[in-house]
Amino acid sequence: SGRTFLYHCGRWPNAELDLLVDDVPMGMASVSSVGSRTLTVYAGTLPTGGRVEIVQGPADWSGAVDPDVSVVRQLNASAFVDGRATVNLDTTESSFVRATVRRSDGTIVGAGNPVWLLRSAPPGEIPAPRAA
Repeated sequence: SGRTFLYHCGRWPNAELDLLVDDVPMGMASVSSVGSRTLTVYAGTLPTGGRVEIVQGPADWSGAVDPDVSVVRQLNASAFVDGRATVNLDTTESSFVRATVRRSDGTIVGAGNPVWLLRSAPPGEIPAPRAA
């Protein structure tokens, strides 16, 4: 159902990455009018000196290749307790959120599927395997 991530096995061995927004797992879409939601990031084994960037961007139905995304939080290894870190997200606009893992030199070594946080139903139907 989309709960997957990719990683460079030579540069981030034993990689682990997962997201949960309230009760919505990575790869899923949720429709809610709440203005703030809680994101839990699981990254069990970050590269030494590495970090997780939380990327958020608009839910853009135009099909644009390069949506206006931004890094809304950077989490160093010290932010994780038992492999988990929690942050609050602004969800006053429909958006997606995903995680990117970088080594200490800035090289991307992993990324996860997004969680779609929609304020209203999309123009088309959310596929059943993706609906939260």
